[in-house]
Amino acid sequence: KQLKVSLEAELTALKEAGNVEAKAKEEFRAKLSTLLEGRMFYVPSFKIYGGVAGLYDYGPPGCAVKANVQQFWRQHFVLEESMLELECPAVTPEAVLRASGHVEKFTDLMVNDVVTKDCYRADHLLGDRVEELLKDPMLKADRRRELEDMQ
Repeated sequence: KQLKVSLEAELTALKEAGNVEAKAKEEFRAKLSTLLEGRMFYVPSFKIYGGVAGLYDYGPPGCAVKANVQQFWRQHFVLEESMLELECPAVTPEAVLRASGHVEKFTDLMVNDVVTKDCYRADHLLGDRVEELLKDPMLKADRRRELEDMQ
């Protein structure tokens, strides 16, 4: 309970400051993560073996939150928007990964922003820049074709 009160006080102080520093955000995230793990909302999957990044097991309160989110999702999209619900396997066969090129030569080149420290996929940055350049009405026809070929 003391941790929760402490976290709420820190969050209030951060909101009042108006300028949330990256370090303060990370400290808050770490404390919140510790609280949620301690209360068994979630734990890293295979934690006793060192864990696997991005995979989590839900405890009883985490399962309840997940069920509520799914119920809300279904209520809105399936019942109100008349969309269809699908459930797909969480495991992909090797043949699919091989056919898509993910096994032999799969690389996502990443770029780090030296100011914000954010990480971006290089192909996404280039694609966004090409789209931006194509919006220029003064762009020469040969350059336009060249950029369109890049898409």
